[in-house]
Amino acid sequence: MVIFSSKSVYAIIFTLGMSIFLVISSWGIMHWANNAETVERVERQSMQWKGFELTEYSFTATDACIFLDYSKVQVVEGKPQLLEGKQKVTIEGRFNLAKEVILNADALRIEYHPLYGFPLNNCG
Repeated sequence: MVIFSSKSVYAIIFTLGMSIFLVISSWGIMHWANNAETVERVERQSMQWKGFELTEYSFTATDACIFLDYSKVQVVEGKPQLLEGKQKVTIEGRFNLAKEVILNADALRIEYHPLYGFPLNNCG
């Protein structure tokens, strides 16, 4: 009795099915590994930012993924004030947005401030 024959329809379907399963599984594992590495980077950058313990600063948050959107924010004594734009964003909010983008985007590009470490943009 032959269990696995190349002439058997069931053997061909099984082989093709396993091939597709392995390809999709390896893609999923690689996608998860890339996202995990990016989440770790966001956490490291967040720790760098928190290390400065700034309570007064100003910044411009720019998102130019699909539509150009920006907000100029000034933080005084830890309280953000909107100077220009549509949204009162915070640095902590930018880090949270970066984590959300990592989990939902197919492609990702996050740039960080070279000294302070906060996200300059979040494009997914």
